[in-house]
Amino acid sequence: MLTRSGKSATIRCTAEARPSASFKIFLNQTKIVAQTEQILITPEVKKNHVGYYTCFARNFLGNESSDREYLSPEDKASSNNTSRVTEWYIVVLLLVSGIIIGILLSYIVSCSRRKFRSRKPHSNPEPSTTEADTTDYQELDLSQTNTEDNYQSLRVNAAINEEESTYNELNTTKDVENNYTNL
Repeated sequence: MLTRSGKSATIRCTAEARPSASFKIFLNQTKIVAQTEQILITPEVKKNHVGYYTCFARNFLGNESSDREYLSPEDKASSNNTSRVTEWYIVVLLLVSGIIIGILLSYIVSCSRRKFRSRKPHSNPEPSTTEADTTDYQELDLSQTNTEDNYQSLRVNAAINEEESTYNELNTTKDVENNYTNL
């Protein structure tokens, strides 16, 4: 049976035998200990100690072997604890970094919204005028459009063209008795 505590490992071989048996301990099918002692203690497990261990018990009545047991370079219990601690730190690190990234993204979005709203003109009841609208009305002088001089040329042309039927129809109106009169 293989037991491990920290850096050391103990291999203990047991067998019920009468007369008592001698034991051989094999590492990867190579004999490393041949003694009557049933215990092999390794104070510090190194690379050359790693592998599959098997115990053989023998007396003059027969022999018996144990199942193979693997001695790893690290204690499984301590490596499991360190991996659990490592996993825990990774989870906490990912969680904290996710929260920080979320806060930064929400801050950036809120700043960009504020900036966008400040650029947008506030709604005024008066319609906004563009430069094109103001320049058209500024160039138009309405005081000169109602003078006689502007209409004089049209009256002269109408008098010349009285003989044409188009202008005559435009200048006449129909009264109640179906008589046409000039305007």
